[in-house]
Amino acid sequence: MSGVQIVTGGAVTETLMGVAIGRRLWLRMNRASIALAGAAVLIAMGAISRGQANHALDWHTIVLLVAMTVLNVNLRIAGFFHRMTIRVASLACTPRRLLARYIRIRWTLGGFPQRHARPDDDDTHGPRASAGVKNSISSPT
Repeated sequence: MSGVQIVTGGAVTETLMGVAIGRRLWLRMNRASIALAGAAVLIAMGAISRGQANHALDWHTIVLLVAMTVLNVNLRIAGFFHRMTIRVASLACTPRRLLARYIRIRWTLGGFPQRHARPDDDDTHGPRASAGVKNSISSPT
């Protein structure tokens, strides 16, 4: 294993650990900024090219996340979450009922259970798989 591969593995490990833990206290970074910094480090080291990094982005997911963020901010500003908290707490008389109502409201507001993935929903035949982006980090160049 070359030194570049070891450093690349360390960068990937640190990025994944940071995303899994959720933050780095000494850097004051959240998951999104840790992932962005990790991608920037991999591009700067030459482990992946800009084209590979751009091709690996799923723009549909990014648009969905931005839209959900806008919706969430507007609901918070409108006081929806505060009103729902007061309503749920007022309906529950005991901690057990509060937990049951919390689970029910959380399930309802979080979206109904997703449909089961079909066998052809995997990404093994998509454009990213055919471009070899999945194996670009682990395979030597």
